[in-house]
Amino acid sequence: MKLVVMKFGGSSVADAAKIKHVAGRVIQKKKEGYRVVVVVSAPGDMTDDLIEMAEAVTRSPARARWICS
Repeated sequence: MKLVVMKFGGSSVADAAKIKHVAGRVIQKKKEGYRVVVVVSAPGDMTDDLIEMAEAVTRSPARARWICS
């Protein structure tokens, strides 16, 4: 079985309609017989918010910054 990796940026999942669109694309690939891996970025400025929260929790959020980048 073929494998496809689908990556969607934050603007692709910024609201419910866009999330439904992304889900439809993923479902279509499954129906075509692919094994699907989906990578989704945080919507909008959420990545910056997550980094700010990590910095509020620990003085050295280097690992958190790496995960959220």
